[in-house]
Amino acid sequence: MIAQKPYLLLFLIFIFGFFLRIYKLDSHSSFIDEKSSVSCATGIPHAGLTVIKNIQWQDIGFHDNRVFTSRDFWRYNFPSAVLAGSIHSHGYFITLHYWIKIFGTSDYAVRFLSVIFSCLVILGIYFLTNGIFNSSRIALLASVFAALNPLFVELGQYTRSHTMAAFFTVSATYFFFKLFIQQSKNIFYLTGYVLATVISVFCHFYSAYIFLGHGLIMLLFVREKKTWYNYFLANTVVIILIAAWLMNGGWEEVKIINSVDSDFQRAAQNWKD
Repeated sequence: MIAQKPYLLLFLIFIFGFFLRIYKLDSHSSFIDEKSSVSCATGIPHAGLTVIKNIQWQDIGFHDNRVFTSRDFWRYNFPSAVLAGSIHSHGYFITLHYWIKIFGTSDYAVRFLSVIFSCLVILGIYFLTNGIFNSSRIALLASVFAALNPLFVELGQYTRSHTMAAFFTVSATYFFFKLFIQQSKNIFYLTGYVLATVISVFCHFYSAYIFLGHGLIMLLFVREKKTWYNYFLANTVVIILIAAWLMNGGWEEVKIINSVDSDFQRAAQNWKD
């Protein structure tokens, strides 16, 4: 039955995972990180971030207790302000920006974007696992774990970048496997690998660790010079795109992230019950 109808079973797993994620999706109000996501997606930097100390943000209501009006809100609710006002996850925030324009800022609406990417990961896990093991049974089992994992279900209900980053990371890993392990010459896989890798990193910096893992797999299992050449070529394009961002304000954003992380580390070290 499994071998004959794997896509029917995958569809049922997908539907079950979908309903798990939309169940009581808006039963609790947004917490501070979700409010930060909506804030950044509408062009207003979150007040808890040190980015607001930058002079370009000194006139939008975060100083001297000045009243922040709806006029100020619409003044900055455009894409360039979204990119300037967020220090990471640009890919997610710009996607959420246009999502909000269509569906609004209700808790249900902004969280539903994460639901979509969380469900897409279920499908991505199936195709990745099936490609690696050539077994629909193992792939279906992996998709069941992705659908039912409590942590992943929870992240799928948050207005944060994690599920979008996960989807593009899984996609990039699928293209990586097709290109460099199975040695496919399909230009679609090459283009998909480059785009998925860049988008993943721009959804969450920590995605970069996954791609370091790709490099380790290459070192351990690949010996063909042509495959290494293609790998370097693809990742050269990735590095150029990321370097372009770093040279256009990215380094400053990385410094801010490190500063904020240091503040959290000191707070954790000095925590007292």
